[in-house]
Amino acid sequence: MFDQTVNANVYENQVLADVVVPSMHGGCILQHDRARPHTERVTQQFIAQNNITVSEWAAMSVVV
Repeated sequence: MFDQTVNANVYENQVLADVVVPSMHGGCILQHDRARPHTERVTQQFIAQNNITVSEWAAMSVVV
């Protein structure tokens, strides 16, 4: 999906802005982990400015 390293700018522009924001109809909740692009200040600012609700997993969570 990506032909480059995913940093905060790539995550913001190619994931959040291009995919998440257009699909946030009807009270959707974004779930992501604590990967660096997800926790960077620019990402958190974008999420806040776009009123995206986030449900974060614990750093070592496991889905069974």
